[in-house]
Amino acid sequence: MAKILAIGAFNYPYVRDNWLTPIKALYGDNAISVDVNTLLSDHNIKWLEEYIFDLVNDHGVQLVLFYHDIIFADFKPSFFDTLRKHKVTISAFYADDEPSIWYQRNIKYDGNYDFVASHSKAGAELRAEQFPLQRSCYLPWGYSSEQFFPHFNENYKYDVVFIGKNKQSVNQQGVYIEDGKERDNLLEKLADMCDRHQWGFSIFGFGWQHNKKLCKYYRGQLDEQQLLNVLQQTRIVFNPAFSSDGQKQSAQTKLRHFEVAGSGAVQLTNYNKELSALFKSNHEILVFENDKEIEPILSALLSDDLRLKQIGRNAYDCAHKKHLMSQRIDYLVKQSFGKKIDFLNSSRKKVALLGIDDINEMFVTGYLDNYKEYDYLHIIPKAVEVDIDYAFLAPQLDLNPELLTFRLNCICNNPKRDWVQPRREEIYSQLLEGFSSSSMLTQPIILQNKVRELFSYPELPDKVNLAGLLIKTKNAKEIIQAIITDGFYSKKMVSKAICGSIYLNENYYRKELGNQPKYINSLVEALTYASTYNASVAIYGLRGDMSETVMAHLCKCTTVNIWGLIDNGLKGQFFLDWQVRGQEALELLDKPDLLFISAAISGPSIYQAINHLQDSIKIMPLYDLSNPIWETMKVKI
Repeated sequence: MAKILAIGAFNYPYVRDNWLTPIKALYGDNAISVDVNTLLSDHNIKWLEEYIFDLVNDHGVQLVLFYHDIIFADFKPSFFDTLRKHKVTISAFYADDEPSIWYQRNIKYDGNYDFVASHSKAGAELRAEQFPLQRSCYLPWGYSSEQFFPHFNENYKYDVVFIGKNKQSVNQQGVYIEDGKERDNLLEKLADMCDRHQWGFSIFGFGWQHNKKLCKYYRGQLDEQQLLNVLQQTRIVFNPAFSSDGQKQSAQTKLRHFEVAGSGAVQLTNYNKELSALFKSNHEILVFENDKEIEPILSALLSDDLRLKQIGRNAYDCAHKKHLMSQRIDYLVKQSFGKKIDFLNSSRKKVALLGIDDINEMFVTGYLDNYKEYDYLHIIPKAVEVDIDYAFLAPQLDLNPELLTFRLNCICNNPKRDWVQPRREEIYSQLLEGFSSSSMLTQPIILQNKVRELFSYPELPDKVNLAGLLIKTKNAKEIIQAIITDGFYSKKMVSKAICGSIYLNENYYRKELGNQPKYINSLVEALTYASTYNASVAIYGLRGDMSETVMAHLCKCTTVNIWGLIDNGLKGQFFLDWQVRGQEALELLDKPDLLFISAAISGPSIYQAINHLQDSIKIMPLYDLSNPIWETMKVKI
């Protein structure tokens, strides 16, 4: 049974590849995971907390590893208090922790964890100085060798490449998040340089087609394989990294530094004392201390492929020897737990995956002879992508049930925007169980119909879904015949575990599901309410992905009385036609009637900070459509 439980936003490919994948590679069936974003797309936080407690109990989990970023505000302190009653150690990795902004955000959550690992040396040192009783360590990023590796014989296709998202607001030119303005200025100078010297310059990443000055260099977004290909085919990856700590030119060490090195590519980045301790400057990475140094560095190296190849090899050798994520995670587990985890060598059952169409063949003499070496059969549609981890079912499989029912997530992502960092509200997921799938379907009708089509079998009762069943091989014919005849099988065992996901074709369903996030219908209904009853409206949060969609929609609603916009980081600036105010404006006598929180990640912490105003303001969390307040937004006809 699993002794480690990893919790994080694993629907983000870079989090899954660089955190969860190394954990599974290291610990195998001794580790299981919970994807917070996917489960919260279809359930509330109370349900998720209870599910986590069940997993901890069933498996005897000893160590819970939180990937803190993205989900940091989802769980309240009471959740961690209850979790500790299960006698587990709780550790966290902070992927953004530079003083002062990110560090100040994180220390509010330090008390949730028994051990904190910070990717930032400055953050780790400050925490040790200010909070000496908090067990913590410095744990820099690394890279996943399963995802990133060199191809030194690859011919170069690109001269200079930048990879990253556009941090300028789509709705308001000149409004940026984090280090966006500083980075844009640098990229514009680099583009001019490349044009003058006739060096090829390419920008990859979300949103650059909307940047008026840099859009002509935009070459599209990259999936994981495309990212590796581009890195392997590029002479110099321009990879500046600045911290959102309020200090100009303050450097940050990022995951991308390690990914580039692990791919055997050469990167040019701003000087960073911390990074220079991890990679040797001008031997394994190239660095500039000011903008004027960029041009001579590029001039010297873009015509010297032999030297570029050598620097790339040096970078890879260093990364592979010292900076694997598996090394980082192994160190974290040993440091945070404080003693050796008693891993069990569970006798894993062998499972064969079969297509639903193969059921007919089961009743042909001799067909199952090919599967005698397998303990169980799992029957799923052939035409879908699956990601299943049977380690979740170890407590039940150790009892050798004839039939085991469990749960799977049926997922149809609808990434209108950024599939590298997919928003929670763009996930359409549905839990499927072996004997109750049809009654649980609540997603759009096109998805309901397709699920029934994919997961049922003509001979089976409508409520039965074979994809949620594990069938003992030697009794398969008998069990399936009993289900067909009676609609059930008496000797079944039930697991509450969600042991994986089945992915539907997102491109096929994008039109049917709609090109807008789920919360838009609720927003439209609430704005109709505001217009009908002349209620004033405020928006809290202007710099995240969610706010882009909300503001674009709000601008179309000419009959709504806009009270104003709230964003502490943009206080005093003008956003479209409104001057942005700080949170303190909500304490004035003139309050809005409705306040929409348009921040997906920081939304829960914003809600907590202003929930004392609920008696005077209807607070509408767009990130949480299960909140009862949404039921009050019905226009009476």
